[in-house]
Amino acid sequence: MLAEFSSRLDRARKAYRKFVDGGKEDGHQQEYHIGSSIDNRILGDDTFIEKVLGQKPMRLKRTITLDEIVLKVCKRFGLEERDLSASGKGRKLSEVRGIVAWLVLELGYSTLAELGKRTSRDASTLSSAAKRLQIRSKADLKLAERMKELFEAVP
Repeated sequence: MLAEFSSRLDRARKAYRKFVDGGKEDGHQQEYHIGSSIDNRILGDDTFIEKVLGQKPMRLKRTITLDEIVLKVCKRFGLEERDLSASGKGRKLSEVRGIVAWLVLELGYSTLAELGKRTSRDASTLSSAAKRLQIRSKADLKLAERMKELFEAVP
């Protein structure tokens, strides 16, 4: 951002400070405190927002609980929640735990620590499982499609 004001850091900081201070003199301007009709999280007119979002409105972040994530994934794979905390490292269970962990990370409404408590797994183990799954999905198109379906199925 500072590079917009000057290529020299000291000058850029001074120019930015002057710019900010100059705007303070204008007082409260209501147009900077409301969003647009396209997405009220972003300030600017609809043309600006369409340009910023690449002509495609951003998907609003969804609200979901850890219970709902676990339920959706278990239902998709024909498992019970208690199966996720079962001992053993069977491929199917490991993959399902990895998918749940991946969704938790992607959606950001829970933590791997919380998931770890529910599945009797360490958060770092779940993180590794999610990472491995993400890497595998780049080569395994069926896995990538399952992950996409589950992500889109979450409310």
